[in-house]
Amino acid sequence: MSGTDGLPEEVFRQGRAHWLETRAGDLAGVLETEGSRLYELLPGDLGDRTLVAAVTVARLAADEARAQPVAESVGWLERLIPGGHLHDLAGAVRELRSRLALSGEPALWSWNAEGWEELLLWRWRRVQPRTGDPAGDFAGWRARWSAEIPWNGDIDSPESTPRRHGRQLLTPARFFAGEPEPLRLLAQAVLDAPGTAAAAQDAVLLRGEHLQGASHLVWLVEQQACVEQLEGWRRRHQATGSEATQAFLAELSEAVKRYMSLVLQPVVDALSACERALLGDSRHGARRSAADYLDAFLDAQEQPGEDSWRDERLSADVEQQARERVELGETTWHGMLGTVPVWYRIVTSREERAAALAYSGKPSTSVVRVRTGAVLQDVSSDLFGLGARATSMRSGIPHPASRSTTRRTAPSTCARCWRSSNSATRAWSS
Repeated sequence: MSGTDGLPEEVFRQGRAHWLETRAGDLAGVLETEGSRLYELLPGDLGDRTLVAAVTVARLAADEARAQPVAESVGWLERLIPGGHLHDLAGAVRELRSRLALSGEPALWSWNAEGWEELLLWRWRRVQPRTGDPAGDFAGWRARWSAEIPWNGDIDSPESTPRRHGRQLLTPARFFAGEPEPLRLLAQAVLDAPGTAAAAQDAVLLRGEHLQGASHLVWLVEQQACVEQLEGWRRRHQATGSEATQAFLAELSEAVKRYMSLVLQPVVDALSACERALLGDSRHGARRSAADYLDAFLDAQEQPGEDSWRDERLSADVEQQARERVELGETTWHGMLGTVPVWYRIVTSREERAAALAYSGKPSTSVVRVRTGAVLQDVSSDLFGLGARATSMRSGIPHPASRSTTRRTAPSTCARCWRSSNSATRAWSS
């Protein structure tokens, strides 16, 4: 999707739609292979099954990124799937969550998942039949998915946003063809130079591999690269030119700014957060370095088993690590739960426990008791005040001789999860 003859809006729109269709198929394939139990239960009244599967797996990955308990995911799945309460949805969710990191699908990693959730919910909404009552339609969709559905806006057709400024989506060459001479001739000469074309192609090659096959984003990268080459040429010559040359090149700089502000930037701003993140992460710099580091770090991590996603208790592995840390006189360590970074902290005093409770911001009704060196005692949990009340909290502050383990996850979305044992709280907030 490139060339010097400009890009019709329809081609951009079709390229974007094709990319979304392809990526939805990729994500639906993850649910079908890694969460087959959920895939088989998907409802048939929500339209294209592939898109419904993609939204479902993206929503579950986003729950993981927000450090939501499995019970929260089960709640909205029961509203999504007719008769869902008759199935072991909790087990199916734990199974899928434990496999997301190994699926090899970057859209489902914690630092990407929420953007894909939003984008796919928008895409699903775009293809739904309407009743003529927009408010009623959106209310029904929100109730079914238990999520906010992106409303109509620029995300629907970002390729049309330059029209607000009396412009069209064009390449720099087509844009400068409308400028007066000699500005038009100079811009054309620079843009047609072999070095400019080579630099633009290099940018496409270097950044394209991070754009997940999005041809419309590749096109934007190519135009950005051409503009950067033109502006770079202008700066080099303006620094050493005569006063008249500097004044003329200042006009060229203003024309470049018009192209960026009236054509390219409105399109970029109207893209979804997911697409903008892909563009940002593809550019060499801090974001790209961070993304590459996270990818490599995730590959090196040994993933825990399905039991690590149980809401009611810590996994046996974490309990054992806690006991070993106590013996070594240590109270904290770091790890990964799927693609979510985790900080484990052994709470050893009343003050630390109080701090954990205060940080969580949730009532201390959801607990699991673990006494290091003693037999594990499971206590019924009450998440967000639902279900049976945890009776062990009636004793208040735990005995000074006991120790408790707190797990805090800190994904890039700034969601927080405290999972605690031995009368300390587990609360979820954002």
